Amino acid sequence: MRCLVTNLELIKIKEAKVSGIYLAGSELVRLSFSREEARKFVLERLHLTPEKLGEGKKDTLSIVRDIGGLQDGWHFYEMFARMKAFQRGWLIDLLQRGKLVYGHVLRKALRIVSADEYPFFFKATRSIMRKKAAYYACPERLTSSHRKALALIERHQPITPSGFSKVFSDAHPELKKEARRLFYELYNFGEIIRVGFRRGRPRYGLTRTFFSEMKIEEVPEEKAREWLASKCLKVYGPFCAHDIAHWVGWTVKETRNILNSLHEKGEVIKVEVEGRTHIQWLLSEDLESLSSIETSPEEPGLVRILFNDDALLLGYYKRLERTFGFRWIYPQLSKGEYLRPAILFSNEVIGELTLQLYSSSPKMIAEKLVIRKEFAEESVVEKVIKELERISIFAGKELDVRFNLRSEL
Repeated sequence: MRCLVTNLELIKIKEAKVSGIYLAGSELVRLSFSREEARKFVLERLHLTPEKLGEGKKDTLSIVRDIGGLQDGWHFYEMFARMKAFQRGWLIDLLQRGKLVYGHVLRKALRIVSADEYPFFFKATRSIMRKKAAYYACPERLTSSHRKALALIERHQPITPSGFSKVFSDAHPELKKEARRLFYELYNFGEIIRVGFRRGRPRYGLTRTFFSEMKIEEVPEEKAREWLASKCLKVYGPFCAHDIAHWVGWTVKETRNILNSLHEKGEVIKVEVEGRTHIQWLLSEDLESLSSIETSPEEPGLVRILFNDDALLLGYYKRLERTFGFRWIYPQLSKGEYLRPAILFSNEVIGELTLQLYSSSPKMIAEKLVIRKEFAEESVVEKVIKELERISIFAGKELDVRFNLRSEL
């Protein structure tokens, strides 16, 4: 498939200085791509191909950056899937040294992102946090009550939310009922930040104290939003406005406005991807990389178990079936569902299984395996079990396989 590049598009591509792209007049350039090309592109960006797997500790920080951060919860397993060998201590060390930080960004969820990118993640999502109800809301400005709370945090930092509520209530009994709200509003305003844990509980301190180089207030929200939209495209490749809005938490209208602004600057271009109906956006600088993707079959047998909040599942959630071949639905805790990882086999998602993985249990129990019919072979199941064994060793658990193969059309 090929589509014509307009003169305006040509100017924008040239202004973006895309290496190897030189056009004149009405010459045609490829701006349409197959499903396989888009799929291979995102798997490489997410470090889910053999050649992109991390080698060791030195790769940990760059992988976290490349995949847009880690969702808190199963983050150790998300890293485990992207490295030939991985140790929890590598991630913990980066957190302790302030190279990585926790923050409520992207759909208001708690994520781990690189410290130098945190101000952009943070400022880009304030429009979302201002809409959140109760004490999690981001205030428009700080009040005298906020200042009193800030002074106490500075005196007692690092401090837990419950610890703050106690000292604040003692110091300002008239504001006792406001303590929790004030604390989290300071957090969502950027004045305080997570700085570690104590007995499993998060501790907070002043951003300027623990991250003196992190000038959150100096990052304009408009610039941060454009940065985050570009970051999403850098991670996932061709995406439509709906995809980016889902990943970040913006409205579709807000996302379109941001993309149009980037388009006017020549930083993104419109492309077509087989099987997708909405306008697909791509960073201008990534056009050459996508055009050079090789889609020859990989060496068979690469298996990865992708836990609930894996970057691929969250980013491609609504189009996972169309692009990767399997309809995966996030587990519903209200229905008693807990952990339902997807199974990545080479370049396709071939199924899912249910896992019981509790800290209080010595076993990791695998059950309710579902695999697409064309992959329902004993050799494939054996490779899935082998990967489960690798995970169970990492988890320090005994693997207990209880599933009977069920094929899914």
